[in-house]
Amino acid sequence: MKVLIVYDSLFGNTHQIAEAVQEGFQKNNEIKLFHVSKMPADSRDWPDLLVVGTPTHGGHSTGPVKNFISSLPGHALVDKFVAAFDTSIPSEGQGTFVKLIIRVFKNAAPRLLKELCSKGGREIGYEIFWVKDKEGPLKDGESERAKKMGRRFK
Repeated sequence: MKVLIVYDSLFGNTHQIAEAVQEGFQKNNEIKLFHVSKMPADSRDWPDLLVVGTPTHGGHSTGPVKNFISSLPGHALVDKFVAAFDTSIPSEGQGTFVKLIIRVFKNAAPRLLKELCSKGGREIGYEIFWVKDKEGPLKDGESERAKKMGRRFK
């Protein structure tokens, strides 16, 4: 299977998750991993599975991830599998205002997956990975969960 993993990362946490997802894939897959700003234009047509990751910002993807998805032609993902993930802070231990934002806007991954499906993609799931604070680090065990995500996609 040909796999393309595209991600944005502000503090390195989403990058770590993207690399762990890549590690989880079986070795007989052809996997390419790109930061959204460094992805060559000719990489868009080839994958059987597109996995997109983003930090959560007010319940949404980052601007570069939104731009990447909006730049895909409407039929680009027909007959392709799609998955999404985000990195987010949990509401536990946060102040009232941050808790309210998290409760109202939730996470980016479900919206991101819906956007990928609107381009014709066939949904296989999403995951939310937790960071301890806005800038990280990842909560314990999250890299291992990301590897398991990659192993699920066979």
